[in-house]
Amino acid sequence: MTHEHEDASGVYLRSLGVVDANVFVAAVMQGEAAHAAAISFFQTAGGLSASSQLGMVHVPEIWFLECAGALNRAAQKGRLQASDVEPRLDQIEQLVRYTAVSVWDVWAESSREIVRLALCYRCTVPDACYLYLAKDLAAPLITCESPSSGLPKAARAAGVAAISPADWQLPS
Repeated sequence: MTHEHEDASGVYLRSLGVVDANVFVAAVMQGEAAHAAAISFFQTAGGLSASSQLGMVHVPEIWFLECAGALNRAAQKGRLQASDVEPRLDQIEQLVRYTAVSVWDVWAESSREIVRLALCYRCTVPDACYLYLAKDLAAPLITCESPSSGLPKAARAAGVAAISPADWQLPS
């Protein structure tokens, strides 16, 4: 099922899915395995490629903190220079300018349900925020995590499609 959302200019955008923060991070981390797929995803979602249609992606309010945390961990592990963290965050903000991103405040009203999802599906509370939003919107969850890891496994167990950016296709 796809939902339509009207943007500020009155254009209707199709709901393309809930996007895990790691997809944003992969898009700005050249050399990462999922980099090309993440870039292609945002080009299509944002209407920047010839085959694309405008659509909206959804994130919980914690997404930017998760992006910053992932870039910080990459710097601490030596995969990224500390001086490159802020410019990469700027690049993520640029992605948001070219892709319709709907930020949802899921925690304020749904914290108990999110904690229940985390406990039930054995995932982290931040991952449960993405899972909750995907369930609530009846939308696929787009993530760079391995299909056998925490969030994709939790999503499948909860009846939510977990899709890698490489396997994602525009809904018809």
